[in-house]
Amino acid sequence: IKEKPYVEEGDRTARSKVKIVDLFAGIGGFHYGIGAAAAKINKGVKALLVSELDSNCRATYSFNHNCEVQGDINKVSLRGITETADIVTAGFPCQPFSKSGKQMGMEETRGTLFWNIAKIIETHKPSIVLLENVRNITGPRHMHEWEVIIQTLRDLGYRVSEDPHVVSPHLIKPEFGGRPQVRNRVFIAATLIPKGKRDRSADVDVPNLESVMMGWDPQKWNLE
Repeated sequence: IKEKPYVEEGDRTARSKVKIVDLFAGIGGFHYGIGAAAAKINKGVKALLVSELDSNCRATYSFNHNCEVQGDINKVSLRGITETADIVTAGFPCQPFSKSGKQMGMEETRGTLFWNIAKIIETHKPSIVLLENVRNITGPRHMHEWEVIIQTLRDLGYRVSEDPHVVSPHLIKPEFGGRPQVRNRVFIAATLIPKGKRDRSADVDVPNLESVMMGWDPQKWNLE
């Protein structure tokens, strides 16, 4: 449990809130990142729905972000949520796709939890979807699952790149939250196509993170 870096739900100085749905939320990594970005434009964060299976993570998230955290995503309640989410985030289970596991993908229960995310995205229609998993989800063994995920997001009305966007903390400059840890992860960023607009692009580029990575030598981390 860490000291809160910025004020959450009760912040009356914020002009408005970025409304999020945070799934497989851990202790709130996505929430911290969105909160830090929102604070730069004088906004706060309002969590409409948070779901995390681990009880210790739920307690930490709830303390740090001052909001209710539900448990098993199969049992989350959407009742009472009348506002539309701006962003849906999810670091969905990586074990089915990781090289350190059996790599059964969507053939095991944890691998099918993406469909829970898809259902919530379909319900909330957020402007932005941010998903995260291990790099190996884009490997040859899981190419079918990767294609299914991308096509599902497109079917739901989102623009998303079919190219994997791999990022590791050690490549990001310290002032943007980088850390001396080699941990390659795949991020999927999808944006909602506005009503009445036709997606004219068969594919889009992955987000450009040069501004947070350029001018930084990842071999010069001061581990002390």
